[in-house]
This record gives sequence, C-alpha cells and structure tokens, in this order.
Amino acid sequence: MNTAPSLLIHNADVVASMNDRHDLDFDIIEAVLRRGDGHFNGLIGSQTKRARFLHRLADRGLSPAQLDRLTCPIGLGGITGKAPEVMAVAIVAQLLALTSDPA
Repeated sequence: MNTAPSLLIHNADVVASMNDRHDLDFDIIEAVLRRGDGHFNGLIGSQTKRARFLHRLADRGLSPAQLDRLTCPIGLGGITGKAPEVMAVAIVAQLLALTSDPA
C-alpha cells in the first residue's frame, strides 16, 4: 500500500527521505524514482538498507536507470559519526555541495 503523500517535485529539487519508518521511506523513494524528476533523490540509511530497497524496487519493476538515481546513504563522505548532529552536518554539506553555484 502506497502511503506516500502526493509529491510536487521539479527537476531542480532535492528529495531527502529521513523517516523513522522504513515503509514510508520506501513509498516516498519509489514514488520519486518512478516520476523520474528531482535533481537529487536521497535516502538516509546504511548500505544494507540501500541493498534491501534496491532489491524491492527492482521487484516492483523499476529499471536500472531509475534505481541509479537513488543516493543512499546520504551525507558528504569524510564526515564520520552516527550522532544526529554529525549526520545532519554531513547531509547538509552534501546538499550544499550539490546545489551551490560553482561561479
């Protein structure tokens, strides 16, 4: 059952799903990847969560190209730690790096 809310997303938008409910994360990510838009489609979680989600999404018919649009785990590499404040800084740093004007 899809519990994701209706999403209004544009090509330049950033989506980062960071829920404490894996079922809601899954529904949001599935909806976003099926749409094919969004500049960045991120999911907080481990490599194990990524592998589980990719397997389930593939079973639901998403193509390899659609699956390639998922970034998980999210957060700028090199910033380590699992404390919420460290993870928040790593995620914001990655999003800033993606959306910053290089000029």
